[in-house]
Amino acid sequence: MARQSLLLSAAAGVTAVAAAAGYAAAAFRLQPRLRHAEAQLRTDALTGAANRAGLMADLDRRSAGESDFVVTLVDLDGFKQVNDSLGHAAGDKVLVDVVKRLQAVVSGVDGLVARLGGDEFVVVATSPSAEASTDLGNAIVLATAEPLLGDTDRLVSASVGLVHALPGDDPRRLLATADHLMYQAKTLGGGQVAVHELEYELDEVFERPGFRSRDLVRGHDELTLTTRRAD
Repeated sequence: MARQSLLLSAAAGVTAVAAAAGYAAAAFRLQPRLRHAEAQLRTDALTGAANRAGLMADLDRRSAGESDFVVTLVDLDGFKQVNDSLGHAAGDKVLVDVVKRLQAVVSGVDGLVARLGGDEFVVVATSPSAEASTDLGNAIVLATAEPLLGDTDRLVSASVGLVHALPGDDPRRLLATADHLMYQAKTLGGGQVAVHELEYELDEVFERPGFRSRDLVRGHDELTLTTRRAD
């Protein structure tokens, strides 16, 4: 009887080991699918750019790192007219084309392009200096100024708000500042870069639920801008 119990215990142990091995093998096979699913959760379905979740993960990584970086918020000028005159399918093609151009601008500089929704994008890249960051902003304006959809006329341009960021900077504040600057560039005619040059405090505004910088009164006297048109 004791021998039978011992054999049963041994058999149960072998079964448990086999089951554990099977679970481990199944988990290993599932890893590529899980990685793909995670990537999809951080990717904009239309353009293949990062979405907001992917952007925030990237900004958190950079803020915790040791290198300066640049954050630009890009809004397309004239995109509504593209949708209205050529249709949403044409508008979608413009968005896909713009993302490819923006990705080309930041290739080789640890860059990321994210779509926040509609025709609004964020471009982030490693940047050694404020001057290099401004150069990248101008490159973004020039990249979007090229004709789209094979048309001989420029259909869209870009208003760009730009912040040169340092390790430890708060990603939320960086985006709010870049968004405010982008709106200022747009009110000045679009097709240009507005650069953040002075620190300023807008804590009460930033903490307001549902804050968007375009809710601010135009010409906020705590913000100094330098606007530049790309030649």
